[in-house]
Amino acid sequence: MRRSLIVDTHASSCFFRTSVGDGERKALVQITERCNLHCAHCFVSSTRTGVDISLDAFAEVVLPRLREAGVERITVTGGEPFVHPDLVAICRAVNDVGISVGI
Repeated sequence: MRRSLIVDTHASSCFFRTSVGDGERKALVQITERCNLHCAHCFVSSTRTGVDISLDAFAEVVLPRLREAGVERITVTGGEPFVHPDLVAICRAVNDVGISVGI
């Protein structure tokens, strides 16, 4: 049974079905609001300051919900995901539960 990611009037994630097969789900997860770049093509209003999701919150709340919803691929986004201090640990946590991960 797939569970909705819409919880308490907010979406925990965004789904896109364009790059995965029929019936599969992909989620984009923003792990940070921070970005150290100012790319002309970027539509995200990130700055050098902002909030990061904690590794614990990601592993204990977000990741289980994504698994329950049948997500098979997670793309980690931001801001700039490479400024998150736990990026490698987040990717490892996704991989450890059998979900493919991209950045």
